[in-house]
Amino acid sequence: MSYSLMKKQIIIPDIGCVSIVKTRINRRISIRVTPRHVRVTIPYRINFDEGEKFLFKNIDWVINKFNELRYKFNFYDSQIIPSLIGKVQIFFQQQPNNSFNYERTIEGYKCHFGINLKSPDYQKYVYNKLMFLFKKEALPYLQQRTYELAQKHNLIYSRVRLSSAISRWGSCSYKNSISLNYRLIFLPQEMCDYVILHELAHTVHKNHSKAYWEFLESIVSDCKKYRQQLKQFRLSDLP
Repeated sequence: MSYSLMKKQIIIPDIGCVSIVKTRINRRISIRVTPRHVRVTIPYRINFDEGEKFLFKNIDWVINKFNELRYKFNFYDSQIIPSLIGKVQIFFQQQPNNSFNYERTIEGYKCHFGINLKSPDYQKYVYNKLMFLFKKEALPYLQQRTYELAQKHNLIYSRVRLSSAISRWGSCSYKNSISLNYRLIFLPQEMCDYVILHELAHTVHKNHSKAYWEFLESIVSDCKKYRQQLKQFRLSDLP
């Protein structure tokens, strides 16, 4: 268990670390469950104990929802996952102890798993190893694509970092450091480019003012169309 003035973390069996966070925005207690974490948000003036009581009052729902989301990505032998880094092919071989290795191919990657298919946790093992691969390979891809688009439109940024956020595709700091969600590699190319250009445009205009949108439309044809299409993709629906 750990504390700070704005955040408290507790360990819950079957879930792991749960954060209870104070915010000046929220007016009521709420719980957010994702495949990766559980977060309880409480109003600033409410005691952490109230947030903890609210969590345990709803703990059965939280655990069921967490497990439902965590295991929504069911991987199987000979599966092919399309992505912007190439086709990721999955191969399973039954064995007592878990093992993992992958190889690059002309089309993408071949991922070889030695796993105990009777184990209730084998999907979790596969998920964690694939996330390692996706994040490792997404960074150089997104760095290169950002460089290409910045060069094309004469835009200057400081660096590109990888994000695993469950609430946003990307961000741009006041020092022009760009963060991009690794899940962009699961979007169509034009949608990935739109997000990158959206963040690059913030190197010129730091807010979403009228001037910002006019500038973005000047470098992205069909900007409004892509903006609407992006809403069809939910981060929580992607690995």
